Amino acid sequence: MLTDALEMGIRRTYICKEFWDILDSSIGAGPFDGACLVCAQALKDAAGEGDIVRIVDTSTNTTHHYGLRIGGTVYDFDGACDSRTWIQRFARNENLTSRPLSVETGIDESAGIADDDNVRREVARLLSSRMEAVSYRLAS
Repeated sequence: MLTDALEMGIRRTYICKEFWDILDSSIGAGPFDGACLVCAQALKDAAGEGDIVRIVDTSTNTTHHYGLRIGGTVYDFDGACDSRTWIQRFARNENLTSRPLSVETGIDESAGIADDDNVRREVARLLSSRMEAVSYRLAS
């Protein structure tokens, strides 16, 4: 049930103007161009579980993107999928298909990706409210 609510909450949050206003006014980036760590942390706060994971170019040790893994599923603001599909989808969307990419657990402090606790809390609040509405409907 949590995973259904999380996935639907992601979709409902992604299309919400307030979500984009929060990110734009603070970080000046979206969930795929600079605010992915904040978004992954907000997903973890809203879900109450999971591990922060990242897509890493293994030839340069460069972190490109963050998500949240719960069990065998990775979540970001593009939805939910297994780790392999997550890498393939990201590589295709970012034109990185020729790069050797892998999934690693944890935050790379040296990556230089925006990390703002206030923004994380605001996104988590918004996402949680969207998840609660979905959970109520799923339970009915």
